[in-house]
Amino acid sequence: YTPRTLFPYTTLFRSIKSIDMSKYKGKLFTPYTSMQIKDDITKSLNRLKGKLIKKYHVNKVIFKKTDESSGYIIADYSIVPYGTIEDINIIMGAV
Repeated sequence: YTPRTLFPYTTLFRSIKSIDMSKYKGKLFTPYTSMQIKDDITKSLNRLKGKLIKKYHVNKVIFKKTDESSGYIIADYSIVPYGTIEDINIIMGAV
């Protein structure tokens, strides 16, 4: 790949990294919280659809406990960027 062909992917990965789940840190994880996180991810990916990605799918948002009073949020979704026919699976976490 040349720098010119990698540019859309660099932009795509920066955009994905900018999805912010920090506002959910320290909050009680409920089904409503899961729905809010899915909605935030969907809004972020909708902005990229038609520009950098063809389609996307949010698979799940779960809470993984590390002990009695703490854990981390895991968001699992997949995207299909332009220029490929493959799904890229992304697993994001917020501690």
